[in-house]
Amino acid sequence: MLPLIAAAGTSVSVTPLAGSVTAISVSPNYAADQTLFTGTYRGGLFKSANGGSAWSNTNSRFKKELHILSIVSPEYTADKTVFAGTKGGCLFKSLDGGATWSRIFTIPKNRPVSFLGISPSYAADQTLYAGTYGGGLFKSKDGGTTWSEANTGLPDPSVTSILISPNFVSDQTLFVSTALKGVFKSTDGGSVWSEANSGRAELTAYSLGISPNYAADQTLFAGTAEGIFKSSDGGATWLPGSGPKAPIYIVSLGVSPNYAADHTLFEGTNKGGMFKSIDGGASWMEINSGFNKKQYIVSLGISPNYAADHTLFAGTARGGLFKSTDGGAKWSSTYSGKSVHSRKK
Repeated sequence: MLPLIAAAGTSVSVTPLAGSVTAISVSPNYAADQTLFTGTYRGGLFKSANGGSAWSNTNSRFKKELHILSIVSPEYTADKTVFAGTKGGCLFKSLDGGATWSRIFTIPKNRPVSFLGISPSYAADQTLYAGTYGGGLFKSKDGGTTWSEANTGLPDPSVTSILISPNFVSDQTLFVSTALKGVFKSTDGGSVWSEANSGRAELTAYSLGISPNYAADQTLFAGTAEGIFKSSDGGATWLPGSGPKAPIYIVSLGVSPNYAADHTLFEGTNKGGMFKSIDGGASWMEINSGFNKKQYIVSLGISPNYAADHTLFAGTARGGLFKSTDGGAKWSSTYSGKSVHSRKK
């Protein structure tokens, strides 16, 4: 679901505190570099190198493309490479940690780049995917220089999420969720897709999550208007939805990097705030201390070192970014509220 929520006006003053944080990317080496990026609706892209205590605007070359819907980094510590996708269908790439950007591709008909996915072996295979809202899926095998459509067998062109197997280098498996037709799976790197909806009557899927130990447990999750659905057989079948249900929708989903040991999941909703499960999705608890439980949680980011630091981030619609360092028990705003960008509409 695209958070296209900002109202038109004669003048817009965007502050991080009041902004809509539509995407979060946490450095793979967050424990050491404390770096994360956030994309905002109307405010562009921001970077923090101290865990969210201070932020810098990294909007060089974005110009009018300030509606950032997706961000991904292959191995930030090693290569300083970051990709960003916009509402206007533009894909940008930075090779210097966000200091400068170049536009590398424009989606036909300027369809919004709703989600980006990247190969765990990007350094070797240079593979990444761009899911669009209305334009289907695109794939690059050369770090974003050239792109091709990857829609064979994918009947819904509105991609809401992309999952790539942690073992992608050998199994070539990925999943996408769509706005109207549910979940689809590919085992050949996206050349051909097949439906993966057995057991799911609710075909609108807003978010996906995958076990870091997928090669062994074949576990993944889908966030819908009817709760969280779980598959333990690589998407062949799904267990009935758990957690909150309509009118509460599961719009963002996060899986603990230590899921094999802690069975922890997080879900962000459209009007119920945040929920947490510590039993693989069998039961859920509200974790809304620190922000309004009616917040629309647009995006989630989890520290790769979650087992030790229990750190996660939640991006909200109109409410900015929140951080928790105790596994979601308490939240605090990470933005100062200082105005960093203004423009005429």
